[in-house]
Amino acid sequence: MKRTESTQVRDLLMKKSGQAVSFLAGGLLEIEVGERIPTFSQFAEGREFSRGTLQNAMAALEKMGAVSLEKHGHMGTILTMKKTELLLECLGVRYVSGIMPLPYTKCYEGLATGLFNTITERSSMSVDIAYMRGSEKRIQAVIAGRYDFAVTSRLSAKKALEQGMEIELLRDFGPESYLKGQSLIFRDKDATEITPGMRVGVDDTSLDHIELTDTLVGDTPVQRVHINYSQIFNLLEQGEIDAAVWNLDTVLEHRPNLNYRRLDFVNNDENTAVLVVSSQRPAIRAVLDEYLDVDTILEQQRQVVAHERYPNY
Repeated sequence: MKRTESTQVRDLLMKKSGQAVSFLAGGLLEIEVGERIPTFSQFAEGREFSRGTLQNAMAALEKMGAVSLEKHGHMGTILTMKKTELLLECLGVRYVSGIMPLPYTKCYEGLATGLFNTITERSSMSVDIAYMRGSEKRIQAVIAGRYDFAVTSRLSAKKALEQGMEIELLRDFGPESYLKGQSLIFRDKDATEITPGMRVGVDDTSLDHIELTDTLVGDTPVQRVHINYSQIFNLLEQGEIDAAVWNLDTVLEHRPNLNYRRLDFVNNDENTAVLVVSSQRPAIRAVLDEYLDVDTILEQQRQVVAHERYPNY
């Protein structure tokens, strides 16, 4: 953003009408170019702003070049242009933050690289990506407003929606974008399936891990051992569990000599990456929707996995 534009925004927000400008900026981010904007009476509904204050705020946004409007009499007013970054500046938003799984596979590193580069190359915003194990924890962090988006499997996102969590699935990156598959790993080198009496590790913070483990165990009488996903191999090696579901990518990249069985499932929900946002933050949704390009992200992920690009995130 040009310095003169930033100065204009700063000066505008210092005035009494600054709150009204921020309010309108957030509302306009949610409206597509070519769509009709609400009337000032509709904007003011349930708010402490008068129609006059909002009219002055809209005029200020037009003057600085953040938006262009076209009046059509009783047909309403159409948004003909908007500068997303100027509107974000009016909202005080200068960076976006996301939360992902720990980047311990090339697949995750590639996805983080694609997300980081796509946003920073298409905008002047900074991107802050944090990492946390447990899909439910990541989703809850987005709902609480600590992060703007979270990356999970499509399986986890569907489970969260079924449970009534206030999220929206914004991007679906397709099969094998989250991981190449899942595996069932065993302590016993001769084991091939879950049998009665086995101690099966399950991470209760991961919606994926719970679902996949339940599917595999079925009605088999086993002892479920509550574990930290990142400690699965150590627990297996120490003899504290007999079997567990583990990311196939991790097995192939780091533990190829482990006794494992590749798992085949009916759909690709467990290996498809999705990006979710809070359904209560439509302005953030609109911003990410503008900047995120699936094809570009997937191409950069492919390059990282193929060792054609160094990961950067």
